[in-house]
Order: sequence, then structure tokens, then C-alpha cells
Amino acid sequence: MVRTRSTDSRSSGNWAIAKLPGLKPAECDRLKDCGIQTTYQLLNQTRKPQGVEELAARLKISVHYVKKWAVLADLARIPGVGCCYCGLVLHCGVVSPKQLGQTQIQQFYPQLMRLCVSATRQRSGCPSRGDVVSWIQAAQCVKPLN
Repeated sequence: MVRTRSTDSRSSGNWAIAKLPGLKPAECDRLKDCGIQTTYQLLNQTRKPQGVEELAARLKISVHYVKKWAVLADLARIPGVGCCYCGLVLHCGVVSPKQLGQTQIQQFYPQLMRLCVSATRQRSGCPSRGDVVSWIQAAQCVKPLN
């Protein structure tokens, strides 16, 4: 099967909404009922504060959750981070590709490793320092959503 850039999540940064960490199946179904099946669709809907509020009202949930999902979707656009590590990056306090692109590896990597090891109880599932350096470099090339 040949994948094009628009459908290959790894290269485009556009993921099925169900891939975002922390979303329950029922939440994914409700998002799909609102016409949101991918992370790009979520980002498009939440680009402006009014869109966040409207989506939260349609879903009958707190704006906080919609904002969190939008941040995760934005971080998932970074090559290498994707949906696999966007939650970990967010838990380290990074809320945008721009912020990650400005992050110093010396402070960020040890914090990321502490969180990863505490969550997984092992180092083997954690990204290497080289991987994180490449995320930071890739984040510098991710265009803002404006």
C-alpha cells in the first residue's frame, strides 16, 4: 500500500482522533459526531477561543478538556513526537511546538526521563537523548497554526 503525505500520520502529523492519549472511546465517538475524526480537524475547530467554547458546549464538557486535547493534537504534529509522546511532552510543561523548539535539551531531557521512567517503570520504552534532540529541531520547523 502506498501512502501519500496527506494520509500518512507519521509524515503529516495528522492522526486519527482516537490516537490522542487520554481520550476515552465515548469521547472519540462524541467528537466524531461533531465531525472531528482527525487531529487536524480538532485543531481547525479549536484555532480560536470561540471554537473551543462552541465545541465544549456541543460535547457538554469543560473547556479545559477541549484545550488539553488541542494542545496534545498540536504537539502530535511534531515529527517523532506524534501521539506516542505528546502526552509525555505536555506533562513536562511544554504546550506548543514553538515552546519545544526553544527548549534546552540539558534541562528538558532529564525531566522527560524522570517522568517516562516513573510512568513506565523502565528505561527501555523511553526516547533516547538523540530522539529528543531531533524533536526539538523538528519543532523549530513546525509552522504555527495561525
